[in-house]
Amino acid sequence: MTTHESRPVDSGVGRYFQARPIDDVPQLLENSYSLRYQVYCVERKFLPARDYPAGLEIDEFDRHSIHVGAVDTLIGDITPPSELMKTLTDRKLAEQEQITYGTQEQAEMIRKNLAQATAMADTQPGVVTAERSVQIASFTADAAVKTAQGQAKAKEVNATADAMVLKTVGAAEGEKILAVGTSEAEVIKKKTAAMDPEKYAMVEVARALAASGFKLVPDIVATGGAGGTAGGNSLVNILLASVIRDNVNKPNDKKS
Repeated sequence: MTTHESRPVDSGVGRYFQARPIDDVPQLLENSYSLRYQVYCVERKFLPARDYPAGLEIDEFDRHSIHVGAVDTLIGDITPPSELMKTLTDRKLAEQEQITYGTQEQAEMIRKNLAQATAMADTQPGVVTAERSVQIASFTADAAVKTAQGQAKAKEVNATADAMVLKTVGAAEGEKILAVGTSEAEVIKKKTAAMDPEKYAMVEVARALAASGFKLVPDIVATGGAGGTAGGNSLVNILLASVIRDNVNKPNDKKS
């Protein structure tokens, strides 16, 4: 067991302390880290306390440093093996690095979540606009469909009304024609009953020929007489009759 030369330090209460390296005593080394945390992070706020969640102020230089502390003379007389102290020190540093890594990982996760939330907030107006556009397009399509349905229904009603009008007019026209035909048939029946059927037929034929404008009697009739003189006179008579007819019709043509 190694002993260190002690120098009495008056603490004001009669206690004695010894200044010595503490890298070989893990508990003393951890106490040193804790004291540094209390002074640098909590009291003086030189360093952010959130970077040291374990409550121990340890940095990358501690691995290559010699730590000296004022310890009680009783503790100062205890010197553990150097191999054990190195193992314990490395373990403590590894634990602190693991805690630091976990803190950094958590901070990175928070940063990513914040970035995602910011991105979602930035795109939210566009999403709302797109959703509103879809709703407006849907409403417009529904309105167009309803308008088309209303127009089709109106055309159907108009077509039904037109069909009913045509049917009514056709029925009335048919009844009119039937009534007229029935009346004419009744008249014909009475006319044929009043005279001989053959005479009635001749009258109707003559009436039809007269209505058609067909001339039943010629305008000029040429006849032959007795003797040679009569034959010659008949041709002269025809020519004279033609001249007289033309002269008679001329004033009528001018007036018309």
